[in-house]
Amino acid sequence: MKTLELNENYQNDFDGKYGFVFDHTFVVNPITSYCMRFAESPEKYGFTVLDTGWDCIAHAQEFLLNGKKVLMLITDKTKLVNEQSIFAQVSIVDPELFNESLDDSLIDSWTISR
Repeated sequence: MKTLELNENYQNDFDGKYGFVFDHTFVVNPITSYCMRFAESPEKYGFTVLDTGWDCIAHAQEFLLNGKKVLMLITDKTKLVNEQSIFAQVSIVDPELFNESLDDSLIDSWTISR
């Protein structure tokens, strides 16, 4: 399982607060290509489609954060991020509490853009 790490360079909407290593590259914005010039689907980085049950469909992937399993969700409001998406909401949730309450399971949330 991949590990989330705090992005020490987090300053703007192009970078995420957390990143992960994929194919020997530290990824901080999973809706862009490695060079951050082109739109990319989170599925390229191993995310799968998840119906959250909260009137939302998101790309999701489990990670370890400080030794604890978390779920990262990426969504364009209530739908999947696609080529037309300019912004995406990224949320890190506790998967054990997620099915009971989105608010109670929320660990962190931020917005990224292309």
